[in-house]
Amino acid sequence: MADKKTAVEAQFDGMIGDKPPIDYNFDLATMGRKDQRIAKRLLAEDLAGKRCLDIGPGPGRWLTFMKRNSASYLAGIDISSEVLSRCAALCDRTQKADLEIDRFDFESDFFHVVLSIEVLEHIREPETYLSEILRVARDGGLVLMSIPNIVSLISRVRLLVGLLPPVIASD
Repeated sequence: MADKKTAVEAQFDGMIGDKPPIDYNFDLATMGRKDQRIAKRLLAEDLAGKRCLDIGPGPGRWLTFMKRNSASYLAGIDISSEVLSRCAALCDRTQKADLEIDRFDFESDFFHVVLSIEVLEHIREPETYLSEILRVARDGGLVLMSIPNIVSLISRVRLLVGLLPPVIASD
């Protein structure tokens, strides 16, 4: 990637740059339904000793979860220098990448678990991104992806009051 900050990188740097660090509570009883499903699926994978990649880790929530559940190797990939800076202490390795064009700096069949939580909707041309996920994931490994539901009740309410759904809004 070029040294010059792109508009996309600046957008994601701005989204996370002003937020204070978060002390995550992973109590399944207090998590939202989608987060419960993600957490339960990761727990079912038995993360102990596993190599895990979080693509678009944001403030590091799922990296923190995987670390607390004994993953042996954690990596994060993002376009945002700010995101990578925040997640560096959790990761064995990070990579700054434009997910639409850059290859992942990991060998093929390396990761037991690859997460992509609410990333795909930000990518206009997903071919390279998806092929790289499949390349670095081990055969029989877990690839866990999610995208936001923009027709959910909260998104509809926001539209009724003249606001964009959270996935679209850049607040």
